[in-house]
Amino acid sequence: MGRMRRLDKKGEGPPVYTYEAVPGVPPVGVMIMRFPGQEPRPGGPPAGHAHSHDFLVLVYFERGGGSVQWGGREWPVKAGDAYVIAPGEVVGVGDYTGGLVGAEGWSVFFPAEVLGSQAPALLLVEVSRLAADVVGDLRLKDEPLLAEVFGFIEERYRDRISLKDVARAVGLTPGHLTTVVGRKTGRTIGEWIAERRMAEARRLLVETDLAVEEVGRRVGYVGAGYFARHFRRAHGVTPLGWRRAGRP
Repeated sequence: MGRMRRLDKKGEGPPVYTYEAVPGVPPVGVMIMRFPGQEPRPGGPPAGHAHSHDFLVLVYFERGGGSVQWGGREWPVKAGDAYVIAPGEVVGVGDYTGGLVGAEGWSVFFPAEVLGSQAPALLLVEVSRLAADVVGDLRLKDEPLLAEVFGFIEERYRDRISLKDVARAVGLTPGHLTTVVGRKTGRTIGEWIAERRMAEARRLLVETDLAVEEVGRRVGYVGAGYFARHFRRAHGVTPLGWRRAGRP
């Protein structure tokens, strides 16, 4: 099975865990979760530790106990609860009745692009969640700065925008914005711009017959070769390979 590994990060913000594939085995990992106390779990983040992942995590609790902090709120954990944690979301163990004492369940984690052969256009765009509904969610969660940031990215990701452009739009210095967004999401502005572009590229590749160069142009990349290199680096497959995998 695959495993997770903590990335070395500089500066502030929660640690980020990356998916580490094991050659010759399917790109998926499974973790059995039991919380009799607050000891760290082998192979995973320690209890009470806010963190994020660059991969998709599905969590199911067979037995309740304690709480988790996620999406700006604290959620009591009950038997039968299921969570879908998108890449970049910050999650941690809450303080309710002493962490997650007594909870039991399991989690499955894997790179989001693994879903490509099944339903890349539908599922991965949902996982990316950089659209108008996300901006509304952020405003409801009292995150006006993040709402502005993601709103600007949503409006302009097809253009050649950069960290400086986003910082100017929200009235902050690039350095300050990098710190704030990194602390709250575990990812950089550049990574969020790239993810939004790739989410739209995945959709266009499967749902349309546009040439690869045109798909790249529509999501902000100049030149088919430049776009293809970025796409393959992000997904491990060429744009045409993604298109073939996503269609019957």
